Amino acid sequence: MKGKSPLIWAIGCVALAVAGIFYAAIAFVINPAFDKVERQRATLNASRAADALSSRIDILQFKVTDWASWDDTYNFVENHNAAFIKSNLQNNSLTNLGINYMLFYNERQQLVEKKGVDVNSGDDTSIPASLLEAFKPGSKLLAKDTSTTQKGLLELDDQTVQFVAAPVLNSNGDGPLHGTIVFAQILSSSDVKDLADVTHLQLAYWRLNDPKRPSDITSAVGPGGAINTATKVLSSNEIVGYQVIKDAYGQPAVVARIEQIRDIHQVAQTAILQFALIMCLIIVLTIIAFSVLFNMITARDKTIALKNEFFSIANHELRTPLTVIRNYAQLMKFQFSKTINDPKFDHMAESIDQAGQQLIGVVNVYLDAARLEAGKIPFTAQPFSLSSLANNLVSQLRATAKTKGVSVNIECPPELPQVLADAERVQQVILNLFGNALKFTDTGSITIKGEADKDKMNVYVTDTGRGMDMAAQAQLFQRYKQTEAKDALRGSGLGLFISKKLVEQMGGSIRVASSAPGIGTTLVFTLPLAPNTPIATPLPATEPVKGPPSAGQV
Repeated sequence: MKGKSPLIWAIGCVALAVAGIFYAAIAFVINPAFDKVERQRATLNASRAADALSSRIDILQFKVTDWASWDDTYNFVENHNAAFIKSNLQNNSLTNLGINYMLFYNERQQLVEKKGVDVNSGDDTSIPASLLEAFKPGSKLLAKDTSTTQKGLLELDDQTVQFVAAPVLNSNGDGPLHGTIVFAQILSSSDVKDLADVTHLQLAYWRLNDPKRPSDITSAVGPGGAINTATKVLSSNEIVGYQVIKDAYGQPAVVARIEQIRDIHQVAQTAILQFALIMCLIIVLTIIAFSVLFNMITARDKTIALKNEFFSIANHELRTPLTVIRNYAQLMKFQFSKTINDPKFDHMAESIDQAGQQLIGVVNVYLDAARLEAGKIPFTAQPFSLSSLANNLVSQLRATAKTKGVSVNIECPPELPQVLADAERVQQVILNLFGNALKFTDTGSITIKGEADKDKMNVYVTDTGRGMDMAAQAQLFQRYKQTEAKDALRGSGLGLFISKKLVEQMGGSIRVASSAPGIGTTLVFTLPLAPNTPIATPLPATEPVKGPPSAGQV
C-alpha cells in the first residue's frame, strides 16, 4: 500500500487537471459561443417581425391595385359620380377589405372623396388630420406617373398606419394618370396579435415617440432609433431582439420588439453541470480502475486471471465516459469551430477527440478479445473479392505508413478467386497485421499479397522491419505476449491473439512464414475459397520476402 498511494494520488491529480481543462473549455469558450448563437437568433427573429409587418403592406397593395385599375374609379375621380359612392363606398366595403381609410384624389391632386370606418365596429370614423396633411397637394406620396406606387408606414398623432397610394388607371392598366387612390389601415393590437400567431413569436411594435414604450428600447436602439438592429439580455431566462422600421419618409418610426426564452443558454448551463458531474465520475472511475490495475501488475502469479476480471469490469466502466468525452470534443470541433474561429480552440478540440478515439480503440481491443473467447462475436460468411477489399484499403494504409516514411505495396490481382469469409473481420485482421508490421518497421516497405492455393487463399503481410528470433516467434500469437521492446512500442499484446482467433473462426489459420532479426517478417493467414470459384490463372509460387514481424506486439 505504501507504494500504491503516491501512484493513486498522481493519477487523481492528473484526472483533476484534465477535468479542469475540459470545464474551462466549456465555461469560457463554448458558453460564449452559445450566447452568440442566441443573440443571432434573436436578431433574426426581430427581422422576421419586421418582415411580417412588411408583408401586410404587400397584401394591402394587392387590394388597392384592384381598385386603382378600374374604369369606375377612373371616371369617379373626375366626375365624382354619386352612384359609385353608393355602390362601393359603404362601411361594409371597407370592413370586408380590412381598410380603415380610403382617399381619392384626381389628377390635379385635389381630394375628391374620403371614407373612414372602424373595422371592428363597422361604424363611421373621421379621417385623422395628420393623414390628410401627409397627402396634401404636392406631397411626394401622391402618384406622379402611371408606374409608381407609394407605400409604407406613417406615424399619425396617436396611431400608426400602413398605406398604399396607387395611380388611378383604366381597367386595361393604361394611362394617362387620372389621380391617386389611397388605402390605409391602422396597426392595431389585434393586428399585432395576428402577426404573433402567424410568426410564432412573442412580438410587439412600439412607436419610437410612445411614452409608454419599454425602457429597454431606448437603451438598446439609442435615441431616435440610431441602431437598426440590437439585442439585449434581460435576465438569465429572457433575451430581447429589436428591429427599427422606417416610415415612408425614411425616418425611424417603429421598433419591432421580440422576446424569447433563453433556451440555448439554459441548455448550455445544463450541459456544463452534467459535464462536471460526468468528469467527477470519470475521476473516481479512473482512480478505481488504476488502483485495480496496480494490484494486478504487482500480482504476477495471477496476471491473466486478474486481467480478465479487470477488463470485464473496467472496459465497460471506461467506455461510457470515454464516449462522452469524444462526443463533447466533436461537439466543440464541428458545431462551434466556425462560430469561435480560434485556431487554438480547433487544436484543443482535435487533440481531445484524437485522445478519446485512441483510448476507445484500446478498450475495443480488450472487449474484442473477451467476446471472442466467449464466442459472442457473430460471423457472416459470404463470398467476396479479396483483391477488391485489399485495394480499397490501400489509401488508408498508405496514409498511415506515410508518417514513418514506409511504402505500402498491394499485390492482389483482380483475377484472384473469391473467398468465403466475413469481409469485415478479414479487414480487421489485415489492419491488425499491417499495424503490427508498421510498429516495427522504420524504413523500407510493407507488402500485402494474396495467392490462391488449391481450396484456400494465402494472404501474406511482409515487412522489412526488425524481425524476431525463434523464441519470440513461438509466443507470437499468445494472449498478452509481446516482444521485450525497450522503447515505447509495447502494446496490449492482444492484436495478433485476436487476429488468430478471428481467422480460426472463419475456417483458416495463421502463422509466421519467415522472420529473422534485422531482416523482417512475413506473416501469412489462410481463408477458404468460395465454392465453385475456379482459379482463372495459376499464380507462380514465389518465396515470400523475409521481413520483420509486425510481430504480434500490437
